[in-house]
Amino acid sequence: MASRRYTADQTAKDRLGPAPSNYGPIRGVKKVIGTHAQQSVYKKTPSKEPVEVDHMSPDSLHQAAGSSRKSGAGASLSKRLPASAMNKTQHRRKLTTGSGAVVEHHRAYLLHAHHGQIPFAGPMGATQDHYAAALEVEFRSTATPATLFGKPTIHDARPFDNPSQQGVVPKKDAEWGMDRQLEMLTRIRSTAHIDATHESHLKDVVTEQRAGLADMYKQAGK
Repeated sequence: MASRRYTADQTAKDRLGPAPSNYGPIRGVKKVIGTHAQQSVYKKTPSKEPVEVDHMSPDSLHQAAGSSRKSGAGASLSKRLPASAMNKTQHRRKLTTGSGAVVEHHRAYLLHAHHGQIPFAGPMGATQDHYAAALEVEFRSTATPATLFGKPTIHDARPFDNPSQQGVVPKKDAEWGMDRQLEMLTRIRSTAHIDATHESHLKDVVTEQRAGLADMYKQAGK
């Protein structure tokens, strides 16, 4: 039997451990905005497209080695982790979704950020700083020509040939998804995984990207 391929994100987790965070039990988690509950709260995007929930950062990074979202404890953790709703096609093309060397190396990069090994626009002396750094990487890789238009780029040259990865994400859906990210940031601040300074900076990052969508769609002829 062939041995299972050992991925970059698995290797990083073995060396560093899972993303350090503590999300305890939540009463009525299905109603908590900023968690996986967004799947049921937001059933359609503004353009009436399907919604998918995006864990930010990927829930796989928070699971101990050998566990997954399919296990009892893993599934419970997955529901409590930060998440935001977005257009399903956009989620299918995200750099953290699925498998393949590019995706797995990106997840490994995010895990290094969680462990304080990636620079951030501020101090890097505490776990909150590291979490904020990982979130900034996530936000900056969520609305790109690859995720919005299925257009391979020099930074993400994957072919988007799966039927679930076809089509252009409507601009109003991309804007709507960023509004859900802002809601998620409010929740992460409330759980003390980032502080008020991080929240302000990250909301500025999302807002700046939202403002840049018009030019991105114009340049793409969409």
